[in-house]
Amino acid sequence: MKPIRSSKFDKAVIHVEILNNKYLLVVDALTTVRYLDIETLETVNQLKANAIQTSFVNNSVAFSSDSSYFALIASGAKESKLYNTKTKKLVASVNRHQGDVSCVAIDPKNRYMFSCGEDGLTFGVDIKSGQLAFTLPRHVDTVNDIAFSKNGGWVATGSYDKNIALFNLATMTPRDRLKAHSAPVVKVQFLNKNRLLSIDKKSSAIIWNVANLKVITRLQGIHDDVTKIVTGNDDAFLFIGTKLGYVIVYDLKSYEQITMKYIKLNSPISAICFDEVNKNLLIGTEDGDLLIYDIFQDQNAIYEALTYKKYSLVQGLIDNNPLLIYTDAYVTFNTLWEKTLERAKDFIEDGDKQKATKLFENFMEIPSKRQAMQKLFEKYQDYDKFLVLVKQNKLPLAYGLAKSNSIFQETKAYLAIESQWKKSVALAQKYLLNPNNEDKVKEIFAPYR
Repeated sequence: MKPIRSSKFDKAVIHVEILNNKYLLVVDALTTVRYLDIETLETVNQLKANAIQTSFVNNSVAFSSDSSYFALIASGAKESKLYNTKTKKLVASVNRHQGDVSCVAIDPKNRYMFSCGEDGLTFGVDIKSGQLAFTLPRHVDTVNDIAFSKNGGWVATGSYDKNIALFNLATMTPRDRLKAHSAPVVKVQFLNKNRLLSIDKKSSAIIWNVANLKVITRLQGIHDDVTKIVTGNDDAFLFIGTKLGYVIVYDLKSYEQITMKYIKLNSPISAICFDEVNKNLLIGTEDGDLLIYDIFQDQNAIYEALTYKKYSLVQGLIDNNPLLIYTDAYVTFNTLWEKTLERAKDFIEDGDKQKATKLFENFMEIPSKRQAMQKLFEKYQDYDKFLVLVKQNKLPLAYGLAKSNSIFQETKAYLAIESQWKKSVALAQKYLLNPNNEDKVKEIFAPYR
């Protein structure tokens, strides 16, 4: 995968966010906030907070949904601060933690700024008044991450104590804790349909049902330290950024891993974001790179290759970008392949293997398709024998062969003898109404003995 656009900064990119589908909000390790034109990536405006960030895994900065407020961990990590981005004035600061501040956040409805710490405490500050409003239930160790449901009703905190705490912001009441991790929880993320994702320090990922507090499944195949996570395409995909620079992708419907090497960079991933409008994945790295990828890149190239029957080129594009199997272009390609298989079966049934082989001509350079073709011919290897048995009315042998070669049961010849069997049964039932027709019934069923 190659980026469709990119930019380079002097310091690590620690936060990327899209504003009004027009601007990119990019923050570096010096907490310099840049507003970039989303098309040209040129800086339109910037704000310097002069707070040095040293940890790029936890969220050290956060913005309100309208970008009017900006929360950050101050240099030295002893306090968190909330600023009004328009006036650049300090709204509130939290210096109550017994230890360092570990992460900050602002809820989706822009009501509260949250400050999480090594002391296991999470303070909620009212954004309008700048005053401390409440404290979330305490963890016994560092709070590593905080997440909110999309409607802002629930907040989840993941901690070094291996637990996840749920809190209802509407009723201001805690709920039971989620306990299934064997290592410190480093990431939490709400998904749609009452689901919550959590990842621990051993890279074990769990999908929870928030409604009944039960584990739905555990994701398999993460073999690297997770640094950043984001969902995309209306929560259809989960993108996981790692310390070694990989992007791993999961299907959030089947929970299967789509690819463990979707993107490979030479630097740890320190920021990740998804553009739902343009279906773009935005990545920031510790080397200061800002990279933008079109997750459905080359969909038009598939259509063009299909026009010229260059099917091996289509497969090459899909191998390079596995997410293309979720596009309409791939559906068109797959439908074409399915129809080719059906037509080939028709030719084989009609005894014309040469025409069947010719149908696969443009697919032969694709190993998986070539193997499928070979398996199809192998399955029909005894079909001529089956036809002879049917024509000779040797039905017990024909049925026996069809039982061991299930594909025969889809053929016209098999359907014909099945139809004849039903007619025979119906006819025998009529004769059975008269006890004197017993010999006639035996005669009808004789071929089936």
